[in-house]
Amino acid sequence: MKVGDLVNCHWGASDYSGKEDIDWGISPGIVVSDVRGDWCVDVLVRGERNSYHVSRLESTDESR
Repeated sequence: MKVGDLVNCHWGASDYSGKEDIDWGISPGIVVSDVRGDWCVDVLVRGERNSYHVSRLESTDESR
């Protein structure tokens, strides 16, 4: 994963418990930082920059 990659981000409850789009959801985003030592990257999602663990991201780039 590198800066500029398009990803789907899983936010909220990691076990998918609760109601979709309230307690958890999947949103498109773009990677805006390199992977850090804690396996997290910053992603621009819903107009905000947030830190996500790479396990919550799925690449959507067709070039990969």
